[in-house]
Amino acid sequence: LHPWQGITLLLIVGGLLLWERLDRRTLLASLLPVALTAAPVFYYFVLSHTDSSWALVSQPNDFPHFGWFLVLGLAPFALALPGLRPPREDVGEKMLLLWVPAALVLYAGLGQSWFYHALIGLSLPFAIFALRGARRLRVPSPAVAAVIAILTIPGLVFVLQQFTEGLDDHFFRDGERQALSYLDRAERPGPVLSRLELGQAVPGYTGRNTYVGHYTWTPDYVDKVERARALFEGELSGEEARRLVRESRATFLLADCRSGAGLRASLGPSVASQRRFGCATVYELREAPGG
Repeated sequence: LHPWQGITLLLIVGGLLLWERLDRRTLLASLLPVALTAAPVFYYFVLSHTDSSWALVSQPNDFPHFGWFLVLGLAPFALALPGLRPPREDVGEKMLLLWVPAALVLYAGLGQSWFYHALIGLSLPFAIFALRGARRLRVPSPAVAAVIAILTIPGLVFVLQQFTEGLDDHFFRDGERQALSYLDRAERPGPVLSRLELGQAVPGYTGRNTYVGHYTWTPDYVDKVERARALFEGELSGEEARRLVRESRATFLLADCRSGAGLRASLGPSVASQRRFGCATVYELREAPGG
């Protein structure tokens, strides 16, 4: 889903060609891999101009590039510094060394989508340099194992903790699964309005449009998430609830197992039918006058 690694490779090859002073042999050898790498990158570019969803994600955003998170994220890679060495005439060594500035330049230059993924690939060259540095400094094996444990185990524990504390964000309850299955089978077409947690699953499990989904695909994401939450928590007045439903153009409302209020009272005659699936509820709305 992300072309960053392909662009990183193109930057590496470009740097290599400059390093080799546009050597004819190196240039000819790079033509095929460059063409094969550039083809999907060009395809992404075409999609950003021909598909509305891709065009939305391609818009510049205001996510920060620099801050404490970057310093902390890159700090462990200071261990790689002792492993740096002159690449001499080895093309592979030159590309390995160019990998680092290529990824950093790409990260700093990008302003679209979740550009933080551009840094993911850096773990591989940094790991190689760190291992070489440990060998050069003759670091004892127990010390190497201790450093690896310090750098990996806390992050692993944190991820597992986040996962177990957010089970509702990763798994459906039985009623929610049944409600999604019903929407998948329902003959009447139309979008679905639900809270974020199930809204993200609606397109994949029902084939329907959703009012609020993944943040990179949802215009006015923060506002929509909050309004949908307020609707299903019963925090909106009747008029506010009906206005939101009209604006969403939803055919169905999907209340998950965490929703705190029934919607019949606030929506009144707008609700054509109501079906309960354990702790989840599907509301089918009446068709607006004039279609």
